[in-house]
Amino acid sequence: MGTIQTVLGPIKPDVLGIADIHEHLICSPPSPWRDQDPDLVLDDYQKATEELQSFKDSGGSALVEWSTLDYGRDVLTLQCLSIQTGVHIVAATGYLKGRYCAPFVAEKSIANLVDLLVDELTEGVGDRGVRPGVIKAGSGPGSMNAEDEKILRAAARAHHRTGVPIVTHTETGTEGLEQLSLLREEGVNASRVIVGHVDRNLDLASLLSLAETGAYLAFDSVGKEKYGSDKTRICLIRKLLDGGFGHQILLGSDLGRRSYWVTHGGNPGLAYLLSQFVPWMKIEGIPHSAIQDILVNNPREALQIRRREAWM
Repeated sequence: MGTIQTVLGPIKPDVLGIADIHEHLICSPPSPWRDQDPDLVLDDYQKATEELQSFKDSGGSALVEWSTLDYGRDVLTLQCLSIQTGVHIVAATGYLKGRYCAPFVAEKSIANLVDLLVDELTEGVGDRGVRPGVIKAGSGPGSMNAEDEKILRAAARAHHRTGVPIVTHTETGTEGLEQLSLLREEGVNASRVIVGHVDRNLDLASLLSLAETGAYLAFDSVGKEKYGSDKTRICLIRKLLDGGFGHQILLGSDLGRRSYWVTHGGNPGLAYLLSQFVPWMKIEGIPHSAIQDILVNNPREALQIRRREAWM
Protein backbone atom coordinates (compact mmCIF):
# COMPACT_ATOMS: atom_id res chain seq x y z
CA MET A 1 0.00 0.00 0.00
CA GLY A 2 1.25 3.45 -0.89
CA THR A 3 0.82 6.76 0.92
CA ILE A 4 -1.18 9.89 0.15
CA GLN A 5 0.74 13.16 0.30
CA THR A 6 -1.09 16.02 2.01
CA VAL A 7 0.13 19.54 2.71
CA LEU A 8 0.85 18.44 6.29
CA GLY A 9 2.76 15.34 5.24
CA PRO A 10 2.08 11.79 4.08
CA ILE A 11 -0.85 9.87 5.50
CA LYS A 12 -1.99 6.28 5.33
CA PRO A 13 -4.76 5.87 2.74
CA ASP A 14 -7.21 4.42 5.23
CA VAL A 15 -7.35 7.69 7.20
CA LEU A 16 -8.27 9.85 4.18
CA GLY A 17 -12.03 9.48 4.70
CA ILE A 18 -14.70 11.17 2.58
CA ALA A 19 -12.99 13.14 -0.17
CA ASP A 20 -13.94 15.90 -2.57
CA ILE A 21 -11.66 15.18 -5.52
CA HIS A 22 -11.46 18.69 -7.07
CA GLU A 23 -11.67 22.13 -5.50
CA HIS A 24 -9.92 25.50 -5.31
CA LEU A 25 -9.48 27.35 -2.02
CA ILE A 26 -6.74 29.95 -2.52
CA CYS A 27 -5.77 30.88 -6.06
CA SER A 28 -5.75 33.48 -8.81
CA PRO A 29 -5.15 33.27 -12.56
CA PRO A 30 -2.31 35.35 -13.98
CA SER A 31 -2.82 38.71 -15.65
CA PRO A 32 -4.68 39.72 -17.70
CA TRP A 33 -7.32 37.14 -16.77
CA ARG A 34 -7.62 38.02 -13.09
CA ASP A 35 -8.31 41.64 -14.05
CA GLN A 36 -10.78 40.68 -16.76
CA ASP A 37 -12.63 38.23 -14.48
CA PRO A 38 -12.07 39.04 -10.77
CA ASP A 39 -14.67 36.42 -9.82
CA LEU A 40 -11.84 33.88 -10.35
CA VAL A 41 -9.71 35.42 -7.60
CA LEU A 42 -9.99 33.46 -4.35
CA ASP A 43 -7.79 35.26 -1.84
CA ASP A 44 -9.89 35.64 1.32
CA TYR A 45 -8.45 33.35 4.00
CA GLN A 46 -11.34 33.79 6.42
CA LYS A 47 -13.98 32.97 3.84
CA ALA A 48 -11.95 29.99 2.66
CA THR A 49 -11.77 28.77 6.26
CA GLU A 50 -15.52 29.13 6.73
CA GLU A 51 -16.28 27.45 3.41
CA LEU A 52 -13.94 24.56 4.17
CA GLN A 53 -15.42 24.22 7.65
CA SER A 54 -18.88 23.89 6.12
CA PHE A 55 -17.57 21.02 4.01
CA LYS A 56 -16.20 19.34 7.12
CA ASP A 57 -19.45 19.92 9.02
CA SER A 58 -21.33 18.17 6.21
CA GLY A 59 -19.16 15.07 6.67
CA GLY A 60 -16.09 15.76 4.51
CA SER A 61 -12.60 14.95 5.70
CA ALA A 62 -10.36 15.41 2.64
CA LEU A 63 -10.12 17.64 -0.40
CA VAL A 64 -7.83 17.85 -3.44
CA GLU A 65 -6.88 21.44 -4.30
CA TRP A 66 -6.02 21.63 -8.01
CA SER A 67 -4.48 25.13 -8.15
CA THR A 68 -1.20 25.05 -10.05
CA LEU A 69 2.00 27.03 -10.53
CA ASP A 70 0.38 29.11 -13.28
CA TYR A 71 -2.83 29.64 -11.31
CA GLY A 72 -1.63 31.34 -8.16
CA ARG A 73 -1.17 28.25 -5.99
CA ASP A 74 -0.36 28.99 -2.32
CA VAL A 75 0.64 25.83 -0.48
CA LEU A 76 1.59 27.64 2.74
CA THR A 77 -1.94 29.01 3.09
CA LEU A 78 -3.30 25.54 2.32
CA GLN A 79 -1.25 24.27 5.24
CA CYS A 80 -2.85 26.86 7.52
CA LEU A 81 -6.32 25.94 6.28
CA SER A 82 -5.68 22.27 6.93
CA ILE A 83 -4.38 22.93 10.45
CA GLN A 84 -7.29 25.21 11.30
CA THR A 85 -10.08 22.96 9.99
CA GLY A 86 -8.61 19.48 10.33
CA VAL A 87 -9.39 18.68 6.70
CA HIS A 88 -6.74 16.73 4.79
CA ILE A 89 -5.70 18.84 1.78
CA VAL A 90 -3.80 17.43 -1.19
CA ALA A 91 -2.05 20.12 -3.25
CA ALA A 92 -1.01 20.05 -6.90
CA THR A 93 2.11 20.70 -8.86
CA GLY A 94 2.05 21.19 -12.62
CA TYR A 95 0.22 23.55 -14.94
CA LEU A 96 -3.41 24.15 -15.86
CA LYS A 97 -3.44 24.63 -19.64
CA GLY A 98 -1.66 26.42 -22.47
CA ARG A 99 -3.47 29.74 -22.15
CA TYR A 100 -2.30 30.30 -18.60
CA CYS A 101 0.97 28.41 -18.57
CA ALA A 102 2.57 29.72 -21.78
CA PRO A 103 4.59 32.45 -19.99
CA PHE A 104 5.84 29.86 -17.50
CA VAL A 105 6.78 27.07 -19.90
CA ALA A 106 7.37 28.48 -23.39
CA GLU A 107 11.11 28.93 -22.89
CA LYS A 108 11.61 25.72 -20.93
CA SER A 109 12.28 22.26 -22.32
CA ILE A 110 10.27 19.25 -21.22
CA ALA A 111 13.34 18.10 -19.28
CA ASN A 112 13.48 21.47 -17.46
CA LEU A 113 9.83 21.13 -16.49
CA VAL A 114 10.26 17.55 -15.32
CA ASP A 115 13.12 18.56 -13.05
CA LEU A 116 11.02 21.38 -11.58
CA LEU A 117 8.05 19.09 -10.93
CA VAL A 118 10.17 16.32 -9.44
CA ASP A 119 11.92 18.81 -7.17
CA GLU A 120 8.59 19.98 -5.79
CA LEU A 121 7.33 16.42 -5.38
CA THR A 122 10.43 15.16 -3.60
CA GLU A 123 11.93 18.20 -1.87
CA GLY A 124 8.80 20.27 -1.40
CA VAL A 125 7.81 23.90 -1.97
CA GLY A 126 9.20 26.84 0.00
CA ASP A 127 11.04 26.89 3.30
CA ARG A 128 8.56 24.48 4.86
CA GLY A 129 9.05 21.88 2.15
CA VAL A 130 5.34 21.39 1.44
CA ARG A 131 5.01 18.50 -0.98
CA PRO A 132 2.19 18.29 -3.55
CA GLY A 133 0.28 15.02 -3.88
CA VAL A 134 -0.89 15.19 -7.50
CA ILE A 135 0.59 16.31 -10.82
CA LYS A 136 -1.78 18.42 -12.89
CA ALA A 137 -1.77 19.03 -16.64
CA GLY A 138 -4.49 20.10 -19.00
CA SER A 139 -5.51 21.21 -22.43
CA GLY A 140 -7.94 23.68 -23.91
CA PRO A 141 -10.85 22.85 -26.21
CA GLY A 142 -10.13 21.21 -29.53
CA SER A 143 -6.65 20.05 -30.49
CA MET A 144 -3.78 20.50 -28.07
CA ASN A 145 -1.38 23.36 -28.60
CA ALA A 146 2.38 23.12 -28.09
CA GLU A 147 2.21 24.15 -24.42
CA ASP A 148 -0.57 21.64 -23.67
CA GLU A 149 1.49 18.81 -25.11
CA LYS A 150 4.61 19.96 -23.30
CA ILE A 151 3.01 20.04 -19.85
CA LEU A 152 1.29 16.67 -20.35
CA ARG A 153 4.56 15.01 -21.36
CA ALA A 154 6.34 16.63 -18.44
CA ALA A 155 3.62 15.39 -16.08
CA ALA A 156 4.00 11.86 -17.43
CA ARG A 157 7.76 11.82 -16.96
CA ALA A 158 7.55 13.32 -13.47
CA HIS A 159 4.96 10.66 -12.62
CA HIS A 160 7.37 7.91 -13.65
CA ARG A 161 10.11 9.34 -11.45
CA THR A 162 7.92 9.80 -8.37
CA GLY A 163 4.86 7.53 -8.56
CA VAL A 164 2.61 10.55 -7.92
CA PRO A 165 -0.77 10.32 -9.72
CA ILE A 166 -1.78 12.64 -12.57
CA VAL A 167 -4.94 14.78 -12.74
CA THR A 168 -6.02 16.41 -15.98
CA HIS A 169 -8.08 19.45 -16.87
CA THR A 170 -10.39 19.01 -19.84
CA GLU A 171 -11.98 22.26 -20.97
CA THR A 172 -15.28 20.83 -22.20
CA GLY A 173 -15.05 17.24 -21.02
CA THR A 174 -14.18 16.10 -24.52
CA GLU A 175 -10.38 16.03 -24.49
CA GLY A 176 -9.85 13.08 -22.16
CA LEU A 177 -9.18 10.41 -24.76
CA GLU A 178 -6.63 12.59 -26.54
CA GLN A 179 -4.88 13.32 -23.25
CA LEU A 180 -4.84 9.64 -22.30
CA SER A 181 -3.46 8.72 -25.73
CA LEU A 182 -0.54 11.10 -25.25
CA LEU A 183 0.06 9.87 -21.70
CA ARG A 184 -0.05 6.29 -22.95
CA GLU A 185 2.67 7.20 -25.49
CA GLU A 186 4.72 8.22 -22.47
CA GLY A 187 4.10 4.85 -20.80
CA VAL A 188 1.56 6.01 -18.23
CA ASN A 189 -1.00 3.46 -17.08
CA ALA A 190 -4.47 5.02 -17.34
CA SER A 191 -5.30 3.70 -13.87
CA ARG A 192 -2.91 6.35 -12.49
CA VAL A 193 -4.81 9.21 -14.13
CA ILE A 194 -7.85 11.18 -12.95
CA VAL A 195 -9.57 12.82 -15.92
CA GLY A 196 -11.28 16.03 -14.82
CA HIS A 197 -14.54 17.62 -15.92
CA VAL A 198 -15.95 14.50 -17.57
CA ASP A 199 -19.42 15.74 -16.55
CA ARG A 200 -19.15 18.80 -18.77
CA ASN A 201 -19.95 16.38 -21.58
CA LEU A 202 -22.91 14.43 -20.27
CA ASP A 203 -22.90 11.81 -23.01
CA LEU A 204 -23.02 8.15 -22.02
CA ALA A 205 -21.07 6.83 -25.00
CA SER A 206 -18.22 9.27 -24.34
CA LEU A 207 -18.15 8.41 -20.66
CA LEU A 208 -18.06 4.69 -21.40
CA SER A 209 -15.18 5.18 -23.84
CA LEU A 210 -13.22 6.97 -21.12
CA ALA A 211 -14.12 4.40 -18.49
CA GLU A 212 -12.95 1.55 -20.71
CA THR A 213 -9.41 2.98 -20.64
CA GLY A 214 -9.22 2.29 -16.90
CA ALA A 215 -8.80 5.95 -15.93
CA TYR A 216 -10.65 7.55 -13.04
CA LEU A 217 -13.56 9.78 -14.06
CA ALA A 218 -13.99 12.98 -12.05
CA PHE A 219 -17.60 14.16 -12.00
CA ASP A 220 -16.32 17.44 -10.64
CA SER A 221 -18.90 20.00 -11.74
CA VAL A 222 -21.51 18.90 -9.23
CA GLY A 223 -23.88 21.74 -8.40
CA LYS A 224 -22.93 23.77 -11.47
CA GLU A 225 -26.14 23.52 -13.48
CA LYS A 226 -24.76 25.62 -16.34
CA TYR A 227 -22.77 22.53 -17.32
CA GLY A 228 -25.75 20.19 -17.06
CA SER A 229 -28.22 19.09 -14.44
CA ASP A 230 -27.29 17.12 -11.36
CA LYS A 231 -30.20 14.81 -12.13
CA THR A 232 -28.48 13.89 -15.40
CA ARG A 233 -25.18 13.41 -13.55
CA ILE A 234 -26.83 10.95 -11.19
CA CYS A 235 -28.49 9.12 -14.07
CA LEU A 236 -25.15 8.70 -15.86
CA ILE A 237 -23.38 7.64 -12.67
CA ARG A 238 -26.02 4.92 -12.31
CA LYS A 239 -25.39 3.76 -15.89
CA LEU A 240 -21.64 3.64 -15.27
CA LEU A 241 -22.30 1.61 -12.13
CA ASP A 242 -24.47 -0.77 -14.16
CA GLY A 243 -21.61 -1.08 -16.63
CA GLY A 244 -19.20 -2.20 -13.92
CA PHE A 245 -17.23 1.05 -13.68
CA GLY A 246 -18.15 2.02 -10.12
CA HIS A 247 -14.55 1.80 -8.90
CA GLN A 248 -13.48 4.58 -11.27
CA ILE A 249 -15.97 7.32 -10.34
CA LEU A 250 -14.97 10.34 -8.23
CA LEU A 251 -16.92 13.43 -7.13
CA GLY A 252 -16.13 17.11 -6.68
CA SER A 253 -17.47 20.55 -7.56
CA ASP A 254 -14.46 22.64 -8.69
CA LEU A 255 -15.85 25.78 -7.07
CA GLY A 256 -13.15 28.09 -8.39
CA ARG A 257 -15.21 31.29 -8.39
CA ARG A 258 -16.34 33.59 -5.60
CA SER A 259 -19.88 33.36 -6.97
CA TYR A 260 -19.85 29.62 -6.20
CA TRP A 261 -19.16 30.16 -2.49
CA VAL A 262 -21.90 30.68 0.08
CA THR A 263 -19.46 32.79 2.12
CA HIS A 264 -19.27 35.22 -0.81
CA GLY A 265 -23.06 35.27 -1.16
CA GLY A 266 -23.09 32.70 -3.97
CA ASN A 267 -23.95 29.07 -4.45
CA PRO A 268 -23.81 26.06 -4.34
CA GLY A 269 -21.00 26.18 -1.75
CA LEU A 270 -18.56 23.51 -0.62
CA ALA A 271 -21.14 21.81 1.61
CA TYR A 272 -23.50 21.14 -1.32
CA LEU A 273 -21.75 17.98 -2.53
CA LEU A 274 -22.33 16.09 0.72
CA SER A 275 -25.36 17.87 2.15
CA GLN A 276 -27.51 17.85 -1.00
CA PHE A 277 -26.04 15.92 -3.94
CA VAL A 278 -25.19 12.72 -2.08
CA PRO A 279 -28.63 12.55 -0.38
CA TRP A 280 -30.15 13.00 -3.84
CA MET A 281 -28.07 10.06 -5.06
CA LYS A 282 -29.55 7.97 -2.26
CA ILE A 283 -33.10 9.04 -3.13
CA GLU A 284 -32.43 8.03 -6.74
CA GLY A 285 -31.45 4.55 -5.60
CA ILE A 286 -27.66 4.65 -5.79
CA PRO A 287 -26.60 1.92 -3.32
CA HIS A 288 -24.78 2.82 -0.12
CA SER A 289 -21.87 0.58 -1.11
CA ALA A 290 -21.45 2.46 -4.40
CA ILE A 291 -21.53 5.83 -2.63
CA GLN A 292 -18.93 4.55 -0.19
CA ASP A 293 -16.72 3.58 -3.11
CA ILE A 294 -17.15 6.94 -4.86
CA LEU A 295 -16.50 9.08 -1.79
CA VAL A 296 -14.00 6.99 0.20
CA ASN A 297 -12.58 3.90 -1.47
CA ASN A 298 -11.97 5.31 -4.96
CA PRO A 299 -10.19 8.49 -3.78
CA ARG A 300 -8.13 6.39 -1.39
CA GLU A 301 -6.90 4.27 -4.29
CA ALA A 302 -6.60 7.03 -6.89
CA LEU A 303 -4.46 9.34 -4.73
CA GLN A 304 -1.89 6.82 -3.58
CA ILE A 305 1.72 7.38 -4.54
CA ARG A 306 2.99 4.17 -6.08
CA ARG A 307 6.16 3.36 -7.95
CA ARG A 308 5.65 1.95 -11.44
CA GLU A 309 6.43 -1.64 -10.48
CA ALA A 310 3.59 -1.53 -7.95
CA TRP A 311 0.89 -1.14 -10.61
CA MET A 312 2.34 -3.00 -13.62
